[in-house]
Amino acid sequence: MKDYAEYNTNLNGLPPLRWERAYRASCFLNLGVQYEHSKHLTIYVNGYNLLGIFNDDFNKRNYGGEGYTDFRSHAAAVGVYAVYRTK
Repeated sequence: MKDYAEYNTNLNGLPPLRWERAYRASCFLNLGVQYEHSKHLTIYVNGYNLLGIFNDDFNKRNYGGEGYTDFRSHAAAVGVYAVYRTK
């Protein structure tokens, strides 16, 4: 992605890139647990992008298009849901 950004910068006559944050390592941690209350009811708790709690630079995804590159940090999130089976 860094090479692509430099190529686009040079092609469009823009100033050189000076922002290294987007090109550092991207790390993700998703964890989940499930609790089977009975044979009919299961409860799930899932955590997404949990490393972002400690540092937002971990949860980023680089993306680019014609003439631009950028990155977006994903927020840490928790999902809770239950599954009820009738059989």
